[in-house]
Amino acid sequence: MRRTKKDSLRQERRVAVDIGGRPTAASGAGPFVKNDVRNRTWSIECKTTGADRFTLTHKALTAAEINALLDNREMAFVIEMCGRQWAVVAAEKWLDDTGETAWHVERTTTSAKQVALTHHSLTASESRALLAHRELAFVIEMAGREWAVIAYDTFLDQIGEG
Repeated sequence: MRRTKKDSLRQERRVAVDIGGRPTAASGAGPFVKNDVRNRTWSIECKTTGADRFTLTHKALTAAEINALLDNREMAFVIEMCGRQWAVVAAEKWLDDTGETAWHVERTTTSAKQVALTHHSLTASESRALLAHRELAFVIEMAGREWAVIAYDTFLDQIGEG
């Protein structure tokens, strides 16, 4: 089995344990249940890369969100890069539900339907958040939607798992 596939399966199993859920058969490639991991509340799409950057696309986010909504669940998109995991969630709901004042919010806007997330930029933003004694919410406005990138451990803390 290729290393990337092994890494992906490992990530899915770990996320399933973390949220008290289970991996979806065939990583959601079947006809009915989509996304990679789910529990009663969450449907999570997992991505892993050996690179220090990941291209996040509007198409992938909205597909994961639609799949979660069809399954009557909330959507998260979990990216593993450089040994760290980051969760991407709908900013409007996430920041409203948790209170934006609790976060160190950094924003970026793109007219493209994709954005490159880099390990360096996320960890630098996280360092600034820690100096402010807050958790990072890196908000990306893309194709008329806002998405919040947060540390995976923070995501688990906020949803009451982990």
